[in-house]
Amino acid sequence: MKILIVSTSDTSGGASRAALRLHKALLGNGVGSRMRVEEKKSDLVSVDGGVRKLMAKGWCVLRRNLAVALMRLQSTPNFNTHSPSVFSSGIVDELNATVAEVVNLHWVCGEFLSLKT
Repeated sequence: MKILIVSTSDTSGGASRAALRLHKALLGNGVGSRMRVEEKKSDLVSVDGGVRKLMAKGWCVLRRNLAVALMRLQSTPNFNTHSPSVFSSGIVDELNATVAEVVNLHWVCGEFLSLKT
């Protein structure tokens, strides 16, 4: 079985670390697993991602800042971090073309995937 775990990061935050633990456990049990992240901080070869091109890095920063600006317009007593998920990182074509049999959207907030995507 081929599994793709999609997460905003591979090591930043509890959900990202949990996704990485799941990925490592699958590999340890002989299951074909890969991770696709936006913020790659580990040196694992089975984790793909990380924003490399300057233009893509700029879009990453811009869409996150736009999302923060949108959230400031919302009046709520809830102080937890929110992600309006309006802007996408543009990986939808990559995800649709994957050969994985299972795609686990583990943590895709922070404008990594939009709701429309």
